[in-house]
Amino acid sequence: MNTGALGGLFAHHLVLGGAEVCALDIWQEHVEAISRDGLRLQVDGREIVSPLRRATTSPQDAGIADLVVLFVKGYDSREALESVRPAITPHTVFVTLQNGLGNPQLVREMFPANPVLFGLTTLTSDVLGPGRIEPRSTASGVTDVWALGEGDTAPLQSFVALLNRGGISARVNPQIELSVWKKLVVNC
Repeated sequence: MNTGALGGLFAHHLVLGGAEVCALDIWQEHVEAISRDGLRLQVDGREIVSPLRRATTSPQDAGIADLVVLFVKGYDSREALESVRPAITPHTVFVTLQNGLGNPQLVREMFPANPVLFGLTTLTSDVLGPGRIEPRSTASGVTDVWALGEGDTAPLQSFVALLNRGGISARVNPQIELSVWKKLVVNC
């Protein structure tokens, strides 16, 4: 959810990793450009056209979700999560890589039976215009992920493997809460 700078970058890499991705965003022109031309990435002075071509502004058009990755601003999370409720099954895995505190707990509050993964990334990206982004740190960036609470670690392992297959350096990090706090301090 939110296919802007980081959401678009992750959607691109999830497709490269083998996932079937439907990008969900409220920016109509952005969604139209992705659907028409594919997501375009400006990398080292050249344009790469992502295989990501399925995008919508309507959660109902996205279909049933196996995985929901949140990149919306924290203050928009509740509304965004509520909008995708019809697409959620008991097996849908949620991932939040949002800045700030309390995002995984909000997902758990709203979807108590679903697996919730959370983490942080050092990747950066900018939106250049509708359907166009510019990744800034893909080569040196890393994404750390952990599961909220106890339970099955298969969704965690699968998501990290998917990111790595797609070209994002990702790792399981049981100390993620400390890392999230450190990033919060740096961002403030």
